[in-house]
Amino acid sequence: MDYGQSIVGSSKAKDLVMKISRQGGYWPFSLCIMFFSLSCTKHLVTLSVVSMTKDTPPEKTRNLGPVNREFCDSDTPQLPTKDGDPALIDEAILKAQRSIHADYLQNAKVTISGLIEECVAVEATGLQSY
Repeated sequence: MDYGQSIVGSSKAKDLVMKISRQGGYWPFSLCIMFFSLSCTKHLVTLSVVSMTKDTPPEKTRNLGPVNREFCDSDTPQLPTKDGDPALIDEAILKAQRSIHADYLQNAKVTISGLIEECVAVEATGLQSY
């Protein structure tokens, strides 16, 4: 497996890892770069109000408290898709909603992490309409 190609994204970092790998004796440095790049988290979007179960905006709601859930490639999807690949953001939002029985999520911060197994996390406040 070419770790420089598959794990580290930038060409300068890849060249550095490959140079060190060829010289030998510096494999701990290569592993540090690999594990650092695996743990990177990127902010995708923050949504003021979002729902995977309701079509209309909320009129009156009550606060259910904070929720933080993650959906990964290896998780079983709950939403049907045309191509069979799960929509990770939709699945993460739905998982967060269902975990606290929320109709909506407010101030939902959506992040993505991982290169080998992609995971999308949602951190938000759950709302229930009444």
